[in-house]
Amino acid sequence: MPNNARAEVTDVTESFEMLAEKDNEENHIIAAYDITIMNGSKEYQPQEGKPILVEIANTDIKKDNVSVLWHIKDDGTKEEIKDFTVKDGKVSFYAKGFSVYAVVEVPLPASSRMEQARQTSDLVSERGQEAGFYVYYGYGNYFTNKVKSANSNNAVNNGVIEVDTDIDEAAVWRFEEVVQSGNTYYKMYTYVEDVKKYIYSTHTNNENNIGLMEDASQADILEIASSNNNINYPNSFYIKKYDTEKNICNIRAADTV
Repeated sequence: MPNNARAEVTDVTESFEMLAEKDNEENHIIAAYDITIMNGSKEYQPQEGKPILVEIANTDIKKDNVSVLWHIKDDGTKEEIKDFTVKDGKVSFYAKGFSVYAVVEVPLPASSRMEQARQTSDLVSERGQEAGFYVYYGYGNYFTNKVKSANSNNAVNNGVIEVDTDIDEAAVWRFEEVVQSGNTYYKMYTYVEDVKKYIYSTHTNNENNIGLMEDASQADILEIASSNNNINYPNSFYIKKYDTEKNICNIRAADTV
């Protein structure tokens, strides 16, 4: 962002809440701000591929009540921002453009709550696709969407995806079915700065280096099997790259968000 740029922010929460009521939407607009970045007398927009970190601070933002973050463009179209971080009083995300951003609470069905996936079909169920999963192994070692050097001791199986014991740092993961020769396999993905990225792995010196890539055609095709017969680790899954003998990781469980 230019050194002399300045931000102009207008609180438009009330206007958008009234619009939601007029349209009979059940969504609750927690906070909405019209954000403009000025570079001298001209409006500034981020360059392609260089999003800018934005933090929206509002005391009404709570970790447990933010469901959706919308970017409402000047033409009125809405773009859902899938990769964002929520903490009490603040939402953080990377903006590819500036206009109105709305922090929204979407009511969930009464039956909706965090649940563990118990079989592979849960991973690609309608609910699983909508909500996504927190994926972890052991006891609370959550997969993030951050990457590190393959030599890091804090990476999954000596790979490059970081894990964290704080669920607030966990990434939301989803699974895609892939059918080959009549058999069902999967691809596993998350979002990084609102860009969809897939799991891929390489094997060197008997180690698994696990990373993320944007090219779906190069993503790992995964065999995922339930390990429910293992009494020590119920509701868990074994994941390994298709046509290899080495497991990428053993997932202790996966929870719908």
